[in-house]
Amino acid sequence: MKNSKKKDDFVKPSLKKKEAFIKRMKKLRGKVDLKEEITKEVKIPEPKSEIKDHKFYSSLVSNKVLVLLCKEKPFTITGAVDLQCFTENVEIFGYQSKLGEKVSLFNPNGFNTFSIEVVSSDQNTPNWSTLKDFTENDIEDCKEHFRPENGVIVLSRHSSHKVDFLKKIMKEHFFPSVHFLAIERNTYACEYLLNCSFEFNEYKTINISPFWKNVKLEKSSKVIVAGGQNVGKSTFLRYMVNNNLKKASEKILLIDLDIGQSEVFLPQTISATVLENPLLGPGYFHNLNPEEAVFVGEINVILSPENYLRSVIELIKRCRENPSLNGIPWVINTMGYFKGFGLELLLNLYKIIRPTDVVQINDRFEKSEGNQFQSSVVEKMIGSLPDFPAFQLHQFEKNFFTKKYRRNTISAKDIRHLVVMCGLSGVLKSGGGFLNDVTPVSAHMESLRIYNSTTQMYSSDFASINGCLVYLCKKGESSTSLSCLGVGIVRGIDDKTKKVYLLPSCSLNVLSKVNCLAMGTIVLPSALLINQGPNINKIPPFLYRTKEFTGSKSIQQMHHKVPTRKRNGF
Repeated sequence: MKNSKKKDDFVKPSLKKKEAFIKRMKKLRGKVDLKEEITKEVKIPEPKSEIKDHKFYSSLVSNKVLVLLCKEKPFTITGAVDLQCFTENVEIFGYQSKLGEKVSLFNPNGFNTFSIEVVSSDQNTPNWSTLKDFTENDIEDCKEHFRPENGVIVLSRHSSHKVDFLKKIMKEHFFPSVHFLAIERNTYACEYLLNCSFEFNEYKTINISPFWKNVKLEKSSKVIVAGGQNVGKSTFLRYMVNNNLKKASEKILLIDLDIGQSEVFLPQTISATVLENPLLGPGYFHNLNPEEAVFVGEINVILSPENYLRSVIELIKRCRENPSLNGIPWVINTMGYFKGFGLELLLNLYKIIRPTDVVQINDRFEKSEGNQFQSSVVEKMIGSLPDFPAFQLHQFEKNFFTKKYRRNTISAKDIRHLVVMCGLSGVLKSGGGFLNDVTPVSAHMESLRIYNSTTQMYSSDFASINGCLVYLCKKGESSTSLSCLGVGIVRGIDDKTKKVYLLPSCSLNVLSKVNCLAMGTIVLPSALLINQGPNINKIPPFLYRTKEFTGSKSIQQMHHKVPTRKRNGF
């Protein structure tokens, strides 16, 4: 028959060829068993799968966490951490960090001040040998899932005297605690190491407008950021600084003219600060010392507009006379007051500063007169002035968060108390954890003067400032404005020896320049008076015990709106 061949001849024709090839190879090379090497299946490595979520690896020897970032997944951290980038494609709220650069991030509860994103980059290969705090299995697993579009960062717990001071003294939970974290979270172990919380919900992360990057700074730029209340002037200002820092200039001058909610220095003051590092969070957490600062003494400009404008003129004059501040960009933060007299006040600020760019942030859901910037009211007012240089107007809408998420904000009063407490953290830096543990410094009454911002008069009534919060100022001979050098607490007054005992927040070198103690409208936070430490068994100084007392002398507490708690009785 034609089909007389065996079935095996059709099933395995290639196997006979392999066996014949093996026999020939044995004759040439000797007794070498190549049948197993030839007949076994060759496995083709599967392509690396793209990760859809961030991957976290905690260290066993330190408080560090290795993070493999996904490109299109939002990532925000609530708390205070240090971040180090190991790839060049990681952008932290407009700032693209260099390889190995370590930056500090501050994001208290209710602020949501930054986001971590992965951007495109040509060269994106991390140096795995530098990750010495993690196990080999974790590094190999991270290598296996790593793709060029991913980012690699290392988070570590931030340790600073200021953050520890706020956690200990203040009862408000501005920074998350491990006791309030949910154990069932997948990232609980990493959050426990860093003492922070991670957020991956796209509705709770800040939404950056793509038009923000269009504001480019030059060395001769003077940019004024204007807008109504709670439209995000400070948020945009930080992003603009981070996006242009190290690109337009190595330094940027931040002029803060908001006396109610200061960005860097103390409230009731206006200041000029040179920024050499990015603002990854509120500026008052970054231990920045201003180049120039002028004491105003009010949080509401309506109460003393002449004094406010006089202080602004003095501050801008000092900045222009300083040669080191003229060759860098200027960024000016203003108040959120744009109704009625506020427009006239803003116009006077433009006359003094003469900006090259003006950024107006509008609230599209607010139809009040103070937020209708689409008509370019400010541009028309300035255009009518003679000899005024032309400027470029940028208008953005408030578009930070999605509509499905309502942010838990903190009131302006709470923020002012927080800024004051950050300034007073330097008092306890010298030693001890409470006021009674710090040794005060003394000064003769003859070398000091007292200034009351309410009466705008000088006096020698030192008894009126006993146990009060005072601004440490320097009064010049030719200037009518007070240069603010810091803040402090009057610990006691000795009429016999004519000495004043102070707890200053600044160093002794700076304190030697102080010749005036100024009192504003902000009182000493009650948290410092109540928390006197375990060594005080009786009623602390400057306090008295009362029951159900509601008079003007009662201690006022600051009640922060914590999302997970109820404000009982308030």
